[in-house]
Amino acid sequence: MDLAKKEILFPERTKEVQLAASRKGTKVRQDRSALKKAIKKGSMDPVEALRIEEPYFLGMRTCDFIKSLPRVGKVGAKKIMVELNINDKRRIRGMGSIQRKQLTEYLSSKY
Repeated sequence: MDLAKKEILFPERTKEVQLAASRKGTKVRQDRSALKKAIKKGSMDPVEALRIEEPYFLGMRTCDFIKSLPRVGKVGAKKIMVELNINDKRRIRGMGSIQRKQLTEYLSSKY
């Protein structure tokens, strides 16, 4: 690959652009962490959390969301995901309507 093509594919990022991207990423991680803590403590209903349409939540892995439930760890999350036929790499945004409905019903019955 010659240098001209490389510059077109990967444009130089200014310090301001890098700083803005870094701040945005930090904000997303903080928001996800706050949401997971609220669910784990029980101060937020997990069914209500599934209705959030914010990008920070929609980009979260479904497995991480399930692990944030009270009394659910890695093994429990894996069992739930197998039971609901959800791939462990699936993000909230990528769940199908049937998967989302099944997860909502599961959460409604347990929490």
